[in-house]
Amino acid sequence: METTVYGVEMDLNQYKSVGEIIDAIEREGYIATQVIADQKDITRFSAQELESIKPIDHLEILAKTPREITLDSLKEAENYLPRLISGIDEIINSFSQGEKSKAYKLLNQALEGFQWLSILIDNLETISDSIYEDMDLNRVIKNWESNLNEFLTAFENQDIILLSDILEYELLPVLEEYLEIIKDLNENLEEQS
Repeated sequence: METTVYGVEMDLNQYKSVGEIIDAIEREGYIATQVIADQKDITRFSAQELESIKPIDHLEILAKTPREITLDSLKEAENYLPRLISGIDEIINSFSQGEKSKAYKLLNQALEGFQWLSILIDNLETISDSIYEDMDLNRVIKNWESNLNEFLTAFENQDIILLSDILEYELLPVLEEYLEIIKDLNENLEEQS
C-alpha cells in the first residue's frame, strides 16, 4: 500500500493497516482530518468498514495539529456565526408566529451549531494560554455555558416562551460578543503570521 501523508513527516512503512497508521499519526500529536483510499473518502469509516475495503493500493491522509484545526475553525466561525445569529432570529420569529414545527427544525440545526461552537471555545487554548485573559474570554465563556444550560432546560421542558426569551436576550448577545472576539482573534493571528 502506497501511503502519502500531508501535514506530518514520518515513516509509515512499518504499519500494515489504516488503523495502525492513524494511531501512529495521533501518537505524534496530529489529527487525521481526511483519509482517502483509492480516491474514495473513507474518513468516517468504522474499523470494520475499513477492513472490508482491503486491499488498498494508494492511501492519502491529511493530518493537522490541534492548533491548525482551531485556527481553521476560527476563520470558519467568523463566517458561520452571522448565519447562526440570523437563524436564531428566524427561530424567534417562527415561535412568535406560532410556527412551532419550523422553529423546532431550525432549533435542531442551531443546537448543532452550539455544539460546534462549544468545541471551538474549548480548543482556543491550543492557540495561546493568554487569550483568555487578553480578551476577557473567561467571562464570555461563563455566560455562554450558563445561558446554554438554561436554554437546554427550557428546551427539554418545551417552554416556548422561555426558549425564545433565552435565545433573544441571553444567547444572541453572547454570540454577537463571540463574533467580535473571533474577528479580533483572526485579525491578531493574521498580523502575527
